[in-house]
Amino acid sequence: MLAKGILVEINDGLLFTSDYIFSSVSAAAATVTGAAANGRILWRLPDGRTYAEWEEAENSTPPLNPETEF
Repeated sequence: MLAKGILVEINDGLLFTSDYIFSSVSAAAATVTGAAANGRILWRLPDGRTYAEWEEAENSTPPLNPETEF
């Protein structure tokens, strides 16, 4: 990521210069923390829920039925 210019060194840290799509939330978490990380519990929404909690709530919502929903 450094060689491609996606990350640049600034002071004592690194800065993303553009959006970057990771293969998983854990890959993103590991990149940010610099160690193996479970992104499903590391990432949090502004309301304090973890990514896993958000994902579970999203998946529990029943899909719309196009034949009965208008």
